[in-house]
Amino acid sequence: MIGAEEVLNPEMAARPDPTESTVQFYDSHAQEYFDRTVSADLSPIYDEFVKRVHAGAKVLDAGCGSGRDVRNLHLRGFDVMGIDASSALVKLARQYSGVTCRTMRLENVNFVRRFDAIWACASLLHVPKTKLASVLRRLKAGLVEGGLLYASVQVGNGEMLAPDGRYFAYFEPDEFTGFLVKAGFGVEADWISEDTLASQRSLRWLNVFAR
Repeated sequence: MIGAEEVLNPEMAARPDPTESTVQFYDSHAQEYFDRTVSADLSPIYDEFVKRVHAGAKVLDAGCGSGRDVRNLHLRGFDVMGIDASSALVKLARQYSGVTCRTMRLENVNFVRRFDAIWACASLLHVPKTKLASVLRRLKAGLVEGGLLYASVQVGNGEMLAPDGRYFAYFEPDEFTGFLVKAGFGVEADWISEDTLASQRSLRWLNVFAR
């Protein structure tokens, strides 16, 4: 397994900020990404989330993308706000969900005890492993005492820059939960699921609830 300080793809060494190239991709392909992901059915995960968070809770969607999850969580009665590093996606998410969405990178999150829960679906996989511990601590700081984090990442090993410029981190379950524990979270539940999009059925996702 490649460690947190190592790089799977040599091209990463030549790029000073893999986050920047990832944001550029989503800014340039926002509508395409929206169209491809907005219809994904995450109902089983929403149902599990609802069981663990009180009605009307304040929820941060950290990496809101198309606004799909912001909208669905809002419809389930939560007081939701979305953030995303891509200003183009934030605009689409705001239009689609009717919910407040702001442009913000995960490494710049600075909320303090503001949210009862944080939803981070398929967003932490774009955080370089060398920055993940810091990002998780920032998310933890934004939660009230006993607050809930839901996160999903792709199952695998190492990290890479895709040809389209996006950075991806892959995790085996013990590796990712290890990051959570070091950041001060206690893992409540974790499981692996298949991707819900027909075009990506080969992808496997690690889902985690932590407090």
